[in-house]
Amino acid sequence: MDPRDIAQQTLLEQRILSHITQATRTTIAWKLHGKDNSRKLATLRFVTASLKRHLDHLMALEECDGYMAAALESCPNMSEKIDSLKREHALFREAFFQLAPRLEGLAADDATGLETVCVEIGDLLARLDEHTRKEEDLLQEALLRDEGGEG
Repeated sequence: MDPRDIAQQTLLEQRILSHITQATRTTIAWKLHGKDNSRKLATLRFVTASLKRHLDHLMALEECDGYMAAALESCPNMSEKIDSLKREHALFREAFFQLAPRLEGLAADDATGLETVCVEIGDLLARLDEHTRKEEDLLQEALLRDEGGEG
């Protein structure tokens, strides 16, 4: 596959991820009245599961015949940056692995537990935003730069 096509697909998948992270942020910010958190909790479970699935899809795409391989082929000097991003992928996978059972085990009337998980998810989203910025920078540098030479 052409490196530019790989980069464009990655950027498209990252935009989709951005929509899912925004839905997650909207859910986290949802202010409830009363003690029944069941609707917020159900929505948070749903959007978090969607986020995890899409993030798994995106990371697999990036790692397996995606932009990482193309960037390494194009710019071998970027191997440390690419390895660092792969290590971050592993950290995201682990974070979601640990988060899922905690979120599923929350009771609808556990407002403190729900708030704690919401803060953790918000922190995870902030780290994901930073990671995405690093990936976009690497994509721009390695695959989407203008080589020049054509008149």
